[in-house]
Amino acid sequence: MKVYSPSQTTAFMDNPMYRELCYIDGWHPITLGYPDRALVAGAGFNEGALAHYRTQLGADPMDTSPGGVAEEYIKDRLARLEQQGFQWKEDADPGDLAKSVKTAVERYIAQDPLPKDWLVAVEPSYTEFGNARPDIVLRSPFLTPADVKFKQTLDEDRRAQAISEYAYSWQFMHYVWATAGFYGEPCRNSCLILVRMRPFNVWVEFFPVDPELQLIWYVSARSAWAVMAAMDGYPEDLLALIAEYAVKGQGIPPWHTFKWYGRYGRDAMAAAILDYKLDEGLMTQSYIKMGKA
Repeated sequence: MKVYSPSQTTAFMDNPMYRELCYIDGWHPITLGYPDRALVAGAGFNEGALAHYRTQLGADPMDTSPGGVAEEYIKDRLARLEQQGFQWKEDADPGDLAKSVKTAVERYIAQDPLPKDWLVAVEPSYTEFGNARPDIVLRSPFLTPADVKFKQTLDEDRRAQAISEYAYSWQFMHYVWATAGFYGEPCRNSCLILVRMRPFNVWVEFFPVDPELQLIWYVSARSAWAVMAAMDGYPEDLLALIAEYAVKGQGIPPWHTFKWYGRYGRDAMAAAILDYKLDEGLMTQSYIKMGKA
């Protein structure tokens, strides 16, 4: 079975042509906006924070501090973007971004929320599981994939929603599956380390793994990956999946993006999956089945 990364899979499910243009052909808008600035800031913060955790796991001490690693990464990244011809929108100009992120890394390390004896691995690469790569693997005491998310700003209402979105996101479900498969033991939790730059704060959230949701995710993933592989010229997985479900008198299952919030709040069908696990008997508490349109 051909397995794709969480980012490429979610891009495909949102818009297959977007995935084709960005991930296959390598196109990107020439004008960079605030989302691009946020990506550079987040990548820089992670470089610094993960350099700190690598040292804690026994890597050779660096010549540069973790904050310096973040600063150098962002300066280099911005310089490369400029050399490649990208331009920043006026309201997204990075300005002193490197210095600000360096300070955030230093403040984070000063109050490091993770006990050293929890650390198992930093950025393990699960090549056989779609190159899924959680930032950190913990044992707290159970095997736990953890990811660091860095936000430049985040108000309290949005913070609660962001935590809910991450808890059962496609990315976290993939990390749980890949980590369990790589280490050969189940994961009981996933972990979000949410860092806000202004005003500075850190939240650590553990989410219990729900086996029923993991199964729904895996069924979704197999369908999405098989269609992606077929579009890339490798139809074998899709043909095998079609044959597997044809024996049951069914078509291949639809996939769900595992995105729970839209423009107007929580997705209307979120409860069907998160709360009722697609059990039609339970779904009647919140839904009416009207038959096919």
